[in-house]
Amino acid sequence: MPLVTFLPPIKAEHNLSMEVYPKELSRHLHEEKLPIRTSIFEPSNSKATAQDTSLQKGLGLHQPLSGQLYAKYVGYPAEVAHISSSIVHITDHSYGHLMQNVSNKKVVVTCHDLTLLQYAKQLAKNPEARDRIALFNYS
Repeated sequence: MPLVTFLPPIKAEHNLSMEVYPKELSRHLHEEKLPIRTSIFEPSNSKATAQDTSLQKGLGLHQPLSGQLYAKYVGYPAEVAHISSSIVHITDHSYGHLMQNVSNKKVVVTCHDLTLLQYAKQLAKNPEARDRIALFNYS
């Protein structure tokens, strides 16, 4: 029976709707009695203190990634590298960068909105906002 593994956002983001979404998807699939198994991956939420600056340099970021951003863009990708599943479903498009680290060939990414793209030119004047846009594009 195929296994679908959901990759939710890290809990440190405190985004309740994105935390509920994979749980509800999993529940619904079970209720439909489809011939699949589901699993929800639990990222560690670790906020590393040692900084890997390669991503920062590669994206031309003005400030180092720290805390929650470090966990999202460095820690979480390292954690998902060894997931063994038939299908991996990234439940928030801002985590699309995880696709690079998942060894599966079958990956689903749910895209909820692209509002940031409408304001990219206006935000580009602020260095911190430029970093967020660079990370968004990376995802």
